This record gives sequence, structure tokens and C-alpha cells, in this order.
Amino acid sequence: MKRWLAGLLLGMMILFCHAGVGFAEGALAASLIDEPANINGMIRVALTSIGGKRTYNLTLTGSYTLNGSTLPSGSKVKVEFFGGAVYVTANGARQAMGSAATLNRISGGVKIAESLAPANVYPGDMRFVYSGGKAYVVCHLFLEEYVYGVLPYEMDNSFPLEALKAQAVTARTYALRAKTTAGVYDVTDTTNHQVFRGVAADKKRCIQAVDETWGVVLKHNGQYVNTFYSASNGGQTELNNHVWGGSRLP
Repeated sequence: MKRWLAGLLLGMMILFCHAGVGFAEGALAASLIDEPANINGMIRVALTSIGGKRTYNLTLTGSYTLNGSTLPSGSKVKVEFFGGAVYVTANGARQAMGSAATLNRISGGVKIAESLAPANVYPGDMRFVYSGGKAYVVCHLFLEEYVYGVLPYEMDNSFPLEALKAQAVTARTYALRAKTTAGVYDVTDTTNHQVFRGVAADKKRCIQAVDETWGVVLKHNGQYVNTFYSASNGGQTELNNHVWGGSRLP
């Protein structure tokens, strides 16, 4: 869904905030799975758009480890959910992994044949886990790489660069507000949160927009702004307190 209007409005908000309260904050680099989810720099994305399948076929575009063994770039990996357990087939060997299995990234990423954009790369650790009786595929990745994979699917690579930059700030801020230490994931890859389809190297304008706003978020009174946005507002907006209650916000 192409959600552009609020992004354009946000661009004007950023200019206003720059003259008043500060809005820039560095997104710190962080390790992947071995750091808690509230560490700046990493987010957990549940790939619910491809959930419900029993088998996933992955191609590695970089090096990964599985249970301490290194899998080189180009390796084919099959992951199966069955009977409350996860099975992984790699290098010709099928292993029972218990209730969870993690492919830890050294470099590159993975392509997922069952994804909605199978040519795109998911540049992070891939965790396959049963939790609460449900099977989850969760990508643990750095925040800026996550935003690379959001922009082309919430706007479009052909949009003006300044609009894309405003949307990058919106998406980054939304994601930081969603981060938590609870549960299996922080956000899904659908419009329930933000659409994420992995990273496409040819979306160069979107990548440029992320790079040129690297680490920039929108804050008010020291807190991340709740940066909701939509494809269209019918020509009107509404005050927050009329919709959700609470105090009126500027």
C-alpha cells in the first residue's frame, strides 16, 4: 500500500521541530540475536505474510552458522515445522532442532522462496520457533536495513527523494516505538505494522533516502512520536484526542 500523504506532512513537521525541540538521535549499532530487543539498532520482524507454511526453502547470499557449523554463501537450506519441532536440512543432512532453530548471520542475507518477494534479501539472523503452539519465522536485523525493506512497499521507489526521506523518518520512529523485550517479535511484515519485503538492491532511491536520514527519528518532549500514516485521508485529518482520547498533541 502506497502510504504517502502523512509522510509528506511529516516532512513539514520535521522542519517545524527542527526550529523548536530537537528530533535527531543516533541509532546505535547492536549485535543481533544475542542482544535484548530494546537495544537501539536491532528489530525483530515476524514474517506473518508467509506464515502458516510447514516448509521454507532458503538460499544463503552470505555466510551463516547453524549450531556452530558454518554454511557458505550459496547454500540451500530447508526448514520444516512438524509436530511442535523444527527440522533443518543443510549440507545434505536433516537435523531435529527442538522447538527453535536459528541461522546466525556472518555476512549477507537469505532469500526465501516462499516470500512475497523471493528475489529480495532478508539481511539478518533467521529464527524459526514454536511459541504458544504457533510457528513463527522471525528475521532479526539492524534497524536501518529494516527501513531499506519498508520504504519501497509503503511508498514507491519512484517517489520524490524528499518524500521518501520523510517516510524513512516515519518508519524508523514507528519501529523504535514498537520495540519490546517481550514475546517472539516486535513487528510483523504486513500492514498490521509496516510492510517489509526484505531488501531489493535496485530500489536505489529508497536506499538513498534511508542513508541520508540515517538514525534520524521524530520526537516530542523527549518521546518518540507515534507516527501513524495511511494511504489516503480523504482530504482531512483529525486531532488525536478526538480519536484516541487523552491530551491534545500539537
